[in-house]
Amino acid sequence: MIDPNKIGAEQRVALEKEILRDFILIQIQTYVDSVASAPAVDELRPHIMEAGKMFADAIIDLYEIQGDDLNKIGEVTNLAEEFLGIDHIEMERTSSMIVRVGGSKCPWRTGQVEACKAVHEIFMNGMCTRVDPEHQCRFTQMITNGDPVCCWVLEKKKE
Repeated sequence: MIDPNKIGAEQRVALEKEILRDFILIQIQTYVDSVASAPAVDELRPHIMEAGKMFADAIIDLYEIQGDDLNKIGEVTNLAEEFLGIDHIEMERTSSMIVRVGGSKCPWRTGQVEACKAVHEIFMNGMCTRVDPEHQCRFTQMITNGDPVCCWVLEKKKE
């Protein structure tokens, strides 16, 4: 009989995250295969945005994050990226923009571009919408799209 207590707590959490990550990647790929890329992302968008909003609410309450400016978005999204296992380096921060680069160790880097859009860009925009609807997350590069790194910008929405 297999003893589930044979592994430590950290290893168990890592395996649980890996199972969930693989399950998400498989589900997104299955959906893309059945309806094509753009329709799949479009249909997933409202649900993933809602998940990002719910996550932002939980993090804001748990960590008692104050304010509604870009710094608050930076704190909330930074924590989400760490939870998702997305490695990143903040390259620039001004009063109107945060630029992050990463992906060399990101657990999502071997997935499909639709998963990056769903799990990171859309989820991140759900968080931005909850914290301050005037801001957005915009990707300029994605490893899953053939770029050498991922780069994303948190900024005011363009009009």
